[in-house]
Amino acid sequence: MTRVTGYSIVVPAFNEESGLPSVLEELVRTCPDAEIVVVNDGSTDGTERVARDFPVTVVSHQVNRGYGAALKTGIAQAKHDFVVFFDADGQHDPTRIRGMLHALEGADLVIGERSS
Repeated sequence: MTRVTGYSIVVPAFNEESGLPSVLEELVRTCPDAEIVVVNDGSTDGTERVARDFPVTVVSHQVNRGYGAALKTGIAQAKHDFVVFFDADGQHDPTRIRGMLHALEGADLVIGERSS
C-alpha cells in the first residue's frame, strides 16, 4: 500500500493573470505542506509576476508550448514522487486534493472529475 508523504502541485498557466491570485491563495492555504510549481507557459500578460508574489516555484517557457509541455515541465521540476495537476483558471476545488491523495493509498492513479 502506498503512503503519500510529500506531494507537488503543478499549475500550468497561460495568460491567467486575473484568475491566478485566487487559485494560488486557496492552494497555499489549503495545501500548506505541498510544493506548488507554477509553469508560466509563455504568457503575454502578468501571469509570471503574479505567480512570483506567492511562496511557489515559478518556471517560465519563453513561448507558449502548450498544456502538455507545461505539464511535462512541471513534472520535471517537481521534487516529490506524487504530483497533482491543478488548472489555473479556478475551475477546481483545492479542498478535494486531500481526498485524492488519500485514495492513492489504494491505487496507482487517481483522476478527479468535475460534476455539474
